[in-house]
Amino acid sequence: MSGSRFWARTAGLLAALVCVAAGATPAHAGTPPDSCGRWSRQVYAITTSGGLTAETICLDPAMAVQQWTHTQVIATSGWGDTYAALWSGEQHGSGRLYYRVSASTGALYWSRDLTTWKDVGQSLGDWRRFTSIISPAVGVLDVLDDQGSVFQLTETDWVTGSDVWTETRLTSAFGADQLVGADGESPFLGMARGATARLVGLTADGAAGPLQITVPQGVVPAQVAPFSFARYRTAAMAITLTGRLALLLPIDCSGDHRIWAVKTSTGAQYAKLFLGEYLPVPGEGPVEWQCDRS
Repeated sequence: MSGSRFWARTAGLLAALVCVAAGATPAHAGTPPDSCGRWSRQVYAITTSGGLTAETICLDPAMAVQQWTHTQVIATSGWGDTYAALWSGEQHGSGRLYYRVSASTGALYWSRDLTTWKDVGQSLGDWRRFTSIISPAVGVLDVLDDQGSVFQLTETDWVTGSDVWTETRLTSAFGADQLVGADGESPFLGMARGATARLVGLTADGAAGPLQITVPQGVVPAQVAPFSFARYRTAAMAITLTGRLALLLPIDCSGDHRIWAVKTSTGAQYAKLFLGEYLPVPGEGPVEWQCDRS
């Protein structure tokens, strides 16, 4: 992925910095009101009209029904030109670092607050050539290209946003259509889109591991995001075919072959999603679900 693979930018990639449109509500103006007894987590949803909304869900397994506790409009416009967007932070940390790829130019932008954006991907060319982009750790992006290779790109100065990256090839034999995660048990989690979409665990040489989770028919397979990669991979957020934000939990947790079901959903006219930061409760550790135990 060096030399010609990182071709020079076109004139379109030299366009002015993409910013959220005027009139957007400032992000993170304060901690959202929360009636959850444990930690909560924000999930961001891009609307069909190009807005951005943050939905907060309670991470309390003691609750009989998982609870959506707050809705915050981050922007009413400006997000329609989004090829990919993602939060880059520690699993249970409080970092607020975001990346976003323009659908019209392929430029990669960096932000601390979802309102002010800095171009940090010019040296790597057009980011639309990657079919999937995820962030397993703060300042680290794992990318899948159309040749089935997965690379890990680490931003040298992710604190202030730089255009200096180090690159490591993780595999050249990725065995699924979409990269959705990476962890210590199955080096990769992929989405296989056949007659029935499935999340599958993959080994470093591309072979299928034991984990397989069937995706419900009413969910968009390209818009499924496991809660985290190493610890809570069997719970996920998704966008439904009706445009709602949904929590997916396995119906049965007794084996590696599981079936997801929509446990609860919220909102309307959502098109894309990306997971956000955790909202901690002092003295409490974050708790997430592995299965539907209600």
